[in-house]
Amino acid sequence: MNVRRRLSSVALIAIGLCMIGAPALAQPLTAANPFGGDAFVVLTGRLDLPEGMLASDAVIFDGDATIAGDVTNNVVAFNGDVEVTGHVGENVVALNGRVTLGPDARVDGDVVSADAADISPAATVGGRVRSVRSADVNFGRITVISRIVIWLATSVSSFLLGLLLVLFVPRAMDATARTGVDRVGASIGFGFLMLIGVPIAAVVAIVILVGIPFGIGVLLALGLLYWLGYTAGAYMLGRRLIAPPTHRLLAFLAGWAILRGLALIPVVGGLLWLAATVWGLGALVIAARTAGRQTPDAGRMASPGTSVPPVPPPPPLVSG
Repeated sequence: MNVRRRLSSVALIAIGLCMIGAPALAQPLTAANPFGGDAFVVLTGRLDLPEGMLASDAVIFDGDATIAGDVTNNVVAFNGDVEVTGHVGENVVALNGRVTLGPDARVDGDVVSADAADISPAATVGGRVRSVRSADVNFGRITVISRIVIWLATSVSSFLLGLLLVLFVPRAMDATARTGVDRVGASIGFGFLMLIGVPIAAVVAIVILVGIPFGIGVLLALGLLYWLGYTAGAYMLGRRLIAPPTHRLLAFLAGWAILRGLALIPVVGGLLWLAATVWGLGALVIAARTAGRQTPDAGRMASPGTSVPPVPPPPPLVSG
């Protein structure tokens, strides 16, 4: 299998993972409660609990939450706003945001908001309305726990993705690593183009109403695309430290362990994620373009050690 086909396999793996995750993102909420009264937890994005739906707890680590249904226990947003128009059995907490209660909202416990809470006069609050500073909760400890949970989730997902790529498309990963090392500047340039240009193109497609399905699909796949670049960056870093003939898996583990260890450092971890993602995305694009330009006749060319038969001399002229 040549490098071009292996790079195509990388894309197929990414598309397959998108297809696996797409139903969970796009599946509509039906009358049969999809949460089944269990906890509703979102790492990043948006948490929406529609009217008529029930959850035991609603927790979002990074993003806004809208509660129109019923939550039997607590609603907690670590970094985002919370809007409630339904019923919450215990507390509503926005550690770094604002709590908004609509006219039909009913909260049996306390309302804890970092910014001044916006509560409709017709809303019902069974407990107290407090600010984050006055709340009797160790929010610093909760923030640390949330960071650890997010770190574990992203570490496991990037490790599994890298494992799939190294085991199933090893030559494509080697070609990407060589490209990232030999053409660092071009890789960074193409990486920034992918990082910024792809979401802009998707939004433009949605705005002009021509490629709405395409634009929405691209936006949903952005997370996987970026993590694909990050994983490629981890492998390239590992190959810089552990050169062949050492097994590819050991090289990936070395680069992945360094990046995930540094990811625990605030600010530094985010900058390294950005750098590895940009570098990996650019190298993947350039490697795919280079593989696409390879001629199919190259494999049929004679090797350097093969002798070429001499050209036969022309026949002698016969005089009339």
